[in-house]
Order: sequence, then structure tokens, then C-alpha cells
Amino acid sequence: MIRPALAATLLTLALTSPQAHAEASRPELLEHLRSNAPECGEFEQSRWLADFDMHLNSRGTFERQANGLIWRTLHPVQSDVVLSENNSDLPLGYQAMLPIFNGLLAGDWQSLDQYFSTQLSGTPEAWRAQLTPRNKQVAAQLTDLVVEGAAELEHIAVAFSDGDRMDIHLTPSPCPTPVTP
Repeated sequence: MIRPALAATLLTLALTSPQAHAEASRPELLEHLRSNAPECGEFEQSRWLADFDMHLNSRGTFERQANGLIWRTLHPVQSDVVLSENNSDLPLGYQAMLPIFNGLLAGDWQSLDQYFSTQLSGTPEAWRAQLTPRNKQVAAQLTDLVVEGAAELEHIAVAFSDGDRMDIHLTPSPCPTPVTP
């Protein structure tokens, strides 16, 4: 015998529109991700270095600005990197990640299409994207890229062709107030 509470729950589920449980269409999900791209936030990064058989953990902040994405590591060392095509001093590892970070954090998924084929699934509340390199230069550096989130981008997992791996967890936060002289 079905209990009344269970029967009510089953009836509610049966009468709910199938679209309520269905995945969002790709255009709907892309629009959601574009309009909910974080301007600023905090990151925690774990990098596995296969050659050294060790993890490197770091944390810091990021901020999108007109001149590029400012990636500010606060721990274990302090450093600022401007992720921009105009930055001629950008280390090689960051150059490989530049189109990914700029595309993902700006919500510009169309720009990622020139580098990756993307399998996007889920809803605006729980989505996942599997990005497979299609560009030869990117494929030489990366073998796998998975990004996930809810309202905004929350997790980036990258597998590099040399065996290294990187996991980045993002937490959106208010942008710092500009300092005026």
C-alpha cells in the first residue's frame, strides 16, 4: 500500500511538465553562461606535476579588466599575471590556457569553438561541458578539459598531454573597489 505522502509526491511528479526536468537546449544554456560569467572571484588550484610526482596547491583571486584577465596568486607565493594576447611576457603554460580562461570567464563559448568541440549538457542550475581539442596547437598541450557549474562557472579540470593535471575551483565574489587618488 502506498502511503498518502508518497502518493502525493508521485502524483506531483507525474503531473509536472517534462520540460521542467529536461536539459536546457544548447542555445539556452550558452546564453545563461554568457550572461552569468563572473567578473571577479577567488580560486583554489591544485596542480599535479607528473614529472615530479607532486601536487602544488595555490589560491588567489581573478578579475576581468579591459586589458585582460588578472590572475593574482596569493598563496603560496604572490604573483600577478595578466592573461592577455597583448602580454608578450606571458609564460608558455599560460599562453596555452589563455583562450580557455578568456573564453570561459568571459562567457564567450563561441570563441572556444575554434579550439574545441564542446559537449554541453545539463540545466542552468547544474551543467557540464566536455571540451575536446580540435586545434593542433591546443591538442599538443591538452588532452581533456571539463568545466562544470551551477548559476556560474565553478570548476575547471584540465589534463595536459605531459601527464600533468590541474583542478581549479572558482568562487565568484564582488570586484574590489577601485582606489582613487
